[in-house]
Amino acid sequence: MPCNCYIPTPVKNLIQLAKNTGANQNEIAKRYNVNRSTVSRIWKRAKEGIELSRRPKSGRPRKITKSGERFLVKDVKINPFQTSTCVMNRSATMLGITISRKTAQRILKSHGLHGRRPARKPLLKKRHRIARLAFARKYCNWSIEQWKRVVFSDETKVNLYNADGGHYVRRRINARYQPKYVRKTVKFNCGKLNLWGNTII
Repeated sequence: MPCNCYIPTPVKNLIQLAKNTGANQNEIAKRYNVNRSTVSRIWKRAKEGIELSRRPKSGRPRKITKSGERFLVKDVKINPFQTSTCVMNRSATMLGITISRKTAQRILKSHGLHGRRPARKPLLKKRHRIARLAFARKYCNWSIEQWKRVVFSDETKVNLYNADGGHYVRRRINARYQPKYVRKTVKFNCGKLNLWGNTII
């Protein structure tokens, strides 16, 4: 199917040459994968002596190349906790191209990497996960009467100062719980108050 995109100047020159040699318009369109109307328009401009090279376009030219964008996106995929400011600095140091923070955000969003707050989960080692799975399997068939003899407890943390603060991660949609996008948490005993309570069913 004929394309609807920009036609390079060398192709335009070949189309003009083919018309000069008496080639059929349909044949030329098929040969160079363009529309018949495109062949007609190029031939008309050539007869009128109009330059076939691309005319200057309005608007600001691109600041960064496609390959530069791919480099920055790949870098963020390796370390998804980078901010748009980090991407902006990486572009300046690694590519030698100065871009704004908005440009960095636009590049990441165009590749499906949106800024989201990461899911928070306790830092569990392999032995922790094995132990938890063994516990769940051990008690999965308990009856309601057995669970009535269990005391359930829970605790909450109150920060005395300096809130934990928010963090963002660059990830694709529906990838919230993939391990590389989850922010690991570790519990410390400073600057907070732990409250504990229990209940009996």
